[in-house]
Amino acid sequence: MGFSNEQIMSVYGHWSEPVEKTDLLFNELNKISTITSINKQNNTPASPSYSSTFMTYYNVEEEPIKNNVYRKSGDTTYLSFYKINLLAGRNLTPKENLKEIIINETYVKELGLKSPS
Repeated sequence: MGFSNEQIMSVYGHWSEPVEKTDLLFNELNKISTITSINKQNNTPASPSYSSTFMTYYNVEEEPIKNNVYRKSGDTTYLSFYKINLLAGRNLTPKENLKEIIINETYVKELGLKSPS
């Protein structure tokens, strides 16, 4: 499947919950010594749930390519938590106001790129 799903428990919090409440849960779970890793995300990689948005990519000819893309959100530990390897590029940086994305091979092909790099 391209990711690890062994010994993982997912706790769902409704999207409308205040950040302070989810941060409190996150911090309390981090205090439990038998929990070896934890991350914040909207869905696991295997979850059929997703959100979508329209994205516009401008190729070298400055032509816009518009796609409705499905997305999953996670913090900077998402990839390492699920042992997901990147084919190219780098992981997200831990800056709160910076918006970055990592795209999968399917979207690379939809954009007409020859390779992920």
